[in-house]
Amino acid sequence: LVLNTALFGKSPYKNVIVTGLVLAEDGRKMSKSLNNYPDMHLVLDKYGADALRYFLMSSPAVKADDVLFSEKGIDEISKKLIGRLDNVVSFYEMYKHVLGQGTNSHSPNVLDHWILARLAELKEQVTKSLDNYEIDRATRPFMDFVDDLSTWYIRRSRDRFKNEESEDAKFAAATTKFVLKNLAKLMAPFTPFIAEDIFQKVRDENESESVHLEMWPDLKKADEKILSEMQILRDLVTRALDERTKVGVKVRQPLATLTVKKTDLQNKNDLLEILKDELNVKNISFNESQDTDVILDTNITEELQQEGNARDFIRSIQQLRKDSGLKPADEITVEAPQNIQSEIGSFIEEVKKSVRASEIKFSDTQDIKIQKIS
Repeated sequence: LVLNTALFGKSPYKNVIVTGLVLAEDGRKMSKSLNNYPDMHLVLDKYGADALRYFLMSSPAVKADDVLFSEKGIDEISKKLIGRLDNVVSFYEMYKHVLGQGTNSHSPNVLDHWILARLAELKEQVTKSLDNYEIDRATRPFMDFVDDLSTWYIRRSRDRFKNEESEDAKFAAATTKFVLKNLAKLMAPFTPFIAEDIFQKVRDENESESVHLEMWPDLKKADEKILSEMQILRDLVTRALDERTKVGVKVRQPLATLTVKKTDLQNKNDLLEILKDELNVKNISFNESQDTDVILDTNITEELQQEGNARDFIRSIQQLRKDSGLKPADEITVEAPQNIQSEIGSFIEEVKKSVRASEIKFSDTQDIKIQKIS
């Protein structure tokens, strides 16, 4: 800076980023004599370069502050960011054949609208922070976005994907592809290797050979309304699940009614269906005069009890399918203890449909058994 100004009368750069020191976990400088840091080759082999890079870029080190090196922090990034994202990509690849000529642009599904709004919001956050040279603020939002993508959007959309012949499955696949492709572009400066890996799995033939040759995403402005409504819904889910925990009623046990104080979601049928399914309640009602935000009707009728038993039965069979390495399309027969028949009542057909069983036989057996139909 001094030499350039003296020689040419102007600064050689407009902005400069100065990093702080990366210290050992004990707060001292890393030193061979103290042996107070892990072997970087082992860290890279165990977690990958992207996890280490993300840890540093999201830390105070990029603001010229010192940061304590934490292998635990890198492990968390490896699991919660890269691991979850890898699971999303694997899930998409499992169902990408349903895509066909599908596009996300006209999807009527509220989940698709929401994740696209979250993607636009992420792009706005990252772009603004990068423009201001706030590297740590640009990096951190990816963790929350991937959490939303994995534990809310994909989890809530699983049944949509599995209904492979439906238009909704095409919308889900197209939306997931669009999100992954643009997420890869946004992540490229931060986690270049995982970004490239994702891009290669979702790129079209007419697109760049590498994510690092792509332009920064050009997305519509985030829909603040759907973002706000979905946040309200998720807050209600959290409160209602807390109520279930307090009274000791597990989520697999259906309940009759959830009564909500605030009316923000009233008449929002698509969101209310998600709320009912997530909380396993039959009806949602609204009452602005009640004292608490949510009230659960915990009176369990005989029919509700049988439905809850059926859910437990389904879960046990699905676990056996998983342990046996069966594919989703594999059809089975089931043999179960005699007492289960009366416990699930009229829900036997629902069980058969859910677990792809052509027959459920009740006998004197002590355990549930399944057999693949060849």
